[in-house]
Amino acid sequence: MILQDADGVLNHYHFEIDPTAKPLGIGGMGQVLPGVRIDENTGHRRDVAVKFLYDDLHPSAIDRAKREALIQIQHPNLVEMIAFVQITDKKGQVRSHVVSELLRGVALSNLMKGELADNFGEQQPMIQQWHERMCASREAFAVDVVKEVLEGLGKLHACGYIHRDLSPNNIMVTHEGAMKVIDLGIALRFNTPTTGEKNVDGCGAFIGKPAYAAPELVNHDTDAQNETTDVYAMGIILYQLATGSLPFDGNDAEVMQKQRFEDVPVENIGNKALRKVIKKATAKKQDDRYPTAEAFIAALNKVKIETATPGEDSSKGGDNGNAPGTGMQETGASSTEKPKKSKGLLIAGICAVAVAVVAGIVAMGGGGSSSQPQSHSMPEGMEQAQPQPQPTHVSLEKFTDAEGETFTYTGEVENGKPNGQGTGIYPYGNYTGEYKDGYRVGQGVFESKDGTNKYEGTFAGDKYNKGKLTFSDGSYFEGTFKNGQPAKGKWYDKNGNVESVE
Repeated sequence: MILQDADGVLNHYHFEIDPTAKPLGIGGMGQVLPGVRIDENTGHRRDVAVKFLYDDLHPSAIDRAKREALIQIQHPNLVEMIAFVQITDKKGQVRSHVVSELLRGVALSNLMKGELADNFGEQQPMIQQWHERMCASREAFAVDVVKEVLEGLGKLHACGYIHRDLSPNNIMVTHEGAMKVIDLGIALRFNTPTTGEKNVDGCGAFIGKPAYAAPELVNHDTDAQNETTDVYAMGIILYQLATGSLPFDGNDAEVMQKQRFEDVPVENIGNKALRKVIKKATAKKQDDRYPTAEAFIAALNKVKIETATPGEDSSKGGDNGNAPGTGMQETGASSTEKPKKSKGLLIAGICAVAVAVVAGIVAMGGGGSSSQPQSHSMPEGMEQAQPQPQPTHVSLEKFTDAEGETFTYTGEVENGKPNGQGTGIYPYGNYTGEYKDGYRVGQGVFESKDGTNKYEGTFAGDKYNKGKLTFSDGSYFEGTFKNGQPAKGKWYDKNGNVESVE
């Protein structure tokens, strides 16, 4: 199969892809195949990864993919985007493709679990060396990894973009031993005096991964998002690499609340200097964080950590060592599962037996979602690889609630309706929590658009069920609700004194 658009014709290059090749990865927006970019003048060939976007994607998703493809920055610690190719087939169907450099390696999240086979099923010495460094000293490993990633982020920021979707799933350890930031699907050109661009998330829906989301990301405040938003995420990753677990557990709604109001438990970090760095990087107020990636790197350069020799149990703590009793267990991008704080025995097992085979590429993984589609339309002549059945994760999609109000939703979808964890932006306010068949059910948080009230608790049939309703003056009702109205419980004043009982 040959792909060539108008730019390719003008500049004498095209892409060749074998449509029968095994996909390198399948994501929420398309599937990725290996390909080659061929210069028609010189014959030069370059390996690339080509994402075939699904034909039934929402136009906003196509626009987002195009923006991703046009962030063409060259840096050793950033994935290089190459082209956005749109062609019209014989039936008049417009088909879209995102092309990037072909990366060979493993996701950092897989390396943390001891899964060292790359996306082609091969073992590589440089990846093994990173794994040995992790086994020797988790905290030293964490510092080295984060410094490399910050180098790439510094370049991204200097070009006027922030990533907004950082996690170990979106960092690749390459054959050459480099840490590469990948998946720029929801990167944002943040406001500077020279950009002159508007923010792209006009509806204010939450995007990204709750486990690594800065408060301003949780609050849907695109105007406030800047370099410090990525600094916060890297602080969470630094904590996770050093301890083997995420700082906050719970479902997505609970984790997002903790990102807003709870401090990262840095007491779990053994090295005092590293503890201070993580505390500053994950400060709730943006002005209290490191202002740039460079400042973050400078602080990490001052951290001194004693390293063990490879094979030695690194779970032994101390003021300059590692926190005791923690392992290196990756918990994934979603916070719906509680992080597993494993013992030194588990980390020893991971370091001793690192033979699991990794399947699928993480580069260009789907614009902020690691979930996989159930059914999509693909170009004729291409068989779609079948992923494991699981809810589709979508963003910026329109749905209608029980009252007939249209709302914008991002989260898990089954059978064409919101099902699972998600965020809904309604004309009258914002909700983050559980959905079932399009209804708000289970645990969730709702804040009115005008700021007059906030509800935290359970929902039933799209209405308040049992929880706490707080008003703008600080007073609140806590108890059960009937038809969305307070029924049985207590009314409190802003100081927490009981005013009345129903």
